[in-house]
Amino acid sequence: MLRMFLGQRWQLYLYLCTWLMVQVAALAYALSPEQLYALNCMGCHNVDGRGLEQSDGTSVPRLKDFVGYFLHLPEGRAFISQVPGVAFSGLNDEDSAKVLNWILLTQSAEQLPQDFMPYSAEEIAHYRQTPLVDGVKAARAVMIDKLFAQGIIPQEVFDSLP
Repeated sequence: MLRMFLGQRWQLYLYLCTWLMVQVAALAYALSPEQLYALNCMGCHNVDGRGLEQSDGTSVPRLKDFVGYFLHLPEGRAFISQVPGVAFSGLNDEDSAKVLNWILLTQSAEQLPQDFMPYSAEEIAHYRQTPLVDGVKAARAVMIDKLFAQGIIPQEVFDSLP
């Protein structure tokens, strides 16, 4: 009887130790938004979010001091979540929301509307159902023109866009 009791305690002890190790490992692998950006966005948008010129003459749009403007428009909020780099990212919805919110708050906070609401995982999941595959550049240009016409994007910023 004592042997059976000690055996059960030992099994419980092993179970709890294993559970604890799994929890610690999960925490160790939970990446910060900065790390998610470095692994998933920085290759195209650059370390500081300024974008990159491509060898074919096109450019990856800058995020720094700009991307927050889009959130002044309802379609702009959707647009940011529907561009291929977000919609087809290997990140899950929660991590996508975390990295988007981090980008907006650290690279473009001054351009955000005063009533800015962070993205949620549910919102990302919703917008990913209708990704922008064709016409990304045209949709972006239309919104930029609209933001400029409404006085949200200043003249000097508008003039500096490619």
